[in-house]
Amino acid sequence: MNRKDRRAAAKQERTGRGKTASAAKIEEAISRAQVGDLAGAEALLEPLYKADPDQPEVSHQLGMIYARTGRTEAGLELLRRAVEARPEESLYWNNLAAACLAIERSQEAVDAVRKALALDPKNFMAWQNLALGRRDLGDRAGAVEAFDRASALGSLDAGSLASWGECLGVLGRFPDAEAVVRRGLDMAADDPAILSLLGWLLSEQGKSEEARETFRRSLELKPDQFLAAFNYAVLSLRADDNEVGLRWLRRATSIDPKSVTAWRFLAIELARQNLKDEALPVAERTLRLAPGDTEIQNLVRKLKGGGEEIDASFTIDFGEATPAATVVPKAPEPKALQGSGLFDLSVVKIGNDD
Repeated sequence: MNRKDRRAAAKQERTGRGKTASAAKIEEAISRAQVGDLAGAEALLEPLYKADPDQPEVSHQLGMIYARTGRTEAGLELLRRAVEARPEESLYWNNLAAACLAIERSQEAVDAVRKALALDPKNFMAWQNLALGRRDLGDRAGAVEAFDRASALGSLDAGSLASWGECLGVLGRFPDAEAVVRRGLDMAADDPAILSLLGWLLSEQGKSEEARETFRRSLELKPDQFLAAFNYAVLSLRADDNEVGLRWLRRATSIDPKSVTAWRFLAIELARQNLKDEALPVAERTLRLAPGDTEIQNLVRKLKGGGEEIDASFTIDFGEATPAATVVPKAPEPKALQGSGLFDLSVVKIGNDD
């Protein structure tokens, strides 16, 4: 039974005269969950589950609510009960996969979603969840293939487009990645994570000024992004805007105090600009994080030498690629985005569960 058939069956059941009290409560709970009233839905479903834990749609709906409200382990237990009772339901397998993705059980998610697709090859959300699972397992090519299939079946949301673009970027397909991410920005123009991702893709294509402006816009929206701050600093220094570059390098080290790269860049740039009083403690901090860094060891010795000038060898290699902005956007319930799996809130026939 495909999704269209399931919805038709559910509608027919809702209008049938023989509807049981249990089925009516399940339907009311589903209606509440679909408009975001998860607490109200849970209050209706829990007594039904306690009275009869063998109703698969009760287990399914209650499991989704638990997973969507942070009680994922409990939700997984209920979702597994549902698929055991009705292994022929593609929707159940997809939602089990979505819950697994929420707690990074990526292989279990992929296994579940493959069962969903075997039952319903046109399950749009299942293709997206397969893409997310493959991405989390490091299979970017497989993720791109799954996103391609999902895109052919329906419209991807901004978070999924961002994830697709990130996978394309990691594969070096930067123009394709940029086009996909810009589609995401058409839907979420003020999303700082998607803007940071676009900035990285532009930088990788040598579009430094546009990349710098994109990172600046992202940081205006959310200043505490490490990758955006670091890349904006590097691009500013590359453009000889030293004041801005230093300010955002300092900000990057405060956002992520354990980043050796940020501390190292800051130490070298401070020394290059003859800000030795600040450069020395920064270089010493870098050595505490990376004691074997011979270049910083030499820099510390020169800084402690007093009047000795810092030679030209202490420069930042601006030819290096900027770090990938792999952080992707989150969204509030009920619209699940990238990283947490996509729950299918459709319904199945529920009238015969009493």
